[in-house]
Amino acid sequence: MTESALPMSRSALDRLGERLKAADRIAEDDLNSLAAMVDAYQRVLDDVKDQLTTLGYAATTRVKTTGTLVEKLRREDKMLLSRVQDLAGARIIVADRPAQDDAVGRIREHFEAVSQDCRVVDRRRSPSHGYRAVHVIVKLRSVQVEIQVRTDLEDTWAQIVERLADRWGRGIRYGGDPIDPEAEVRAGQLVFSRRQAVAYLIELGAAIDSFEVLRGMMMVLGQAGRLMARLVQYADQLPQAADPRLIAELPESERAGADIMVAGATLIADQEQRAAIDPQNMTMAQVFRIVSDNVSALTEESAVMLAELPVQERELRDTLQMIASASAEGSDGA
Repeated sequence: MTESALPMSRSALDRLGERLKAADRIAEDDLNSLAAMVDAYQRVLDDVKDQLTTLGYAATTRVKTTGTLVEKLRREDKMLLSRVQDLAGARIIVADRPAQDDAVGRIREHFEAVSQDCRVVDRRRSPSHGYRAVHVIVKLRSVQVEIQVRTDLEDTWAQIVERLADRWGRGIRYGGDPIDPEAEVRAGQLVFSRRQAVAYLIELGAAIDSFEVLRGMMMVLGQAGRLMARLVQYADQLPQAADPRLIAELPESERAGADIMVAGATLIADQEQRAAIDPQNMTMAQVFRIVSDNVSALTEESAVMLAELPVQERELRDTLQMIASASAEGSDGA
């Protein structure tokens, strides 16, 4: 049985949480118990950070403050203290969506090997009031740790929301209106209300998500084009038109490469060509022709679109900074 890092049982932890919810002023004994619990979470969190470092990820970590924790317990009335999954949190920032997916896979694989309790919450598919990221929830020595994996754009968006929440009220993080919602804020020549600024930021989060999906697809498309180019070279080593053998008759060692060629040809062929593809009745010469006809167009198209993406990213970042500056302009309630 795995030894618990917690200084008290789960039931005692939940009773402490109920007292924290109800108390106007927290008793000294409960403060001491809370401090002991935070220390225990911090030790496990330090362990998680070390393991992420071993995987090659620079992580920032934090344990919720007393005020933030009590606020969460009171906001989510049925929440038990032992079930607060983000009480201890680590965060890593990666460049883009493919890197994010790769990081989530590597982190999950690593922690599943050391902890049976490991799950993934994809906030890209189900955003929380505009917030997007992927969370890997692990449990070590009875302590739950939430590892947030964000792209750089997702993190920039989230940091600006935090900045607004500090100035306009924490409720905007959970779908509420800002304090003094009709107060005007300025960004250059633009003037709008705080409520409009928050709504615009939510829309911008969705635009960032669409951009990152597109960029990920273009990166995969470019990789596919390069892979197909290598497979075209590989085809020279397999039977061509001079050899009438079909793929099904190839030796097993050659058939695997041929099957990849056929799958790639099917993927990139146009509709008319695809209708004529029959994996069981196709010579490598036919596969070679389909790939050769399409691979150049595939790589060129993805290269053009990838070249345009930095401009779109710059526009998104400029708009995010506009909202950030608007929050500063409106921080005095003007």
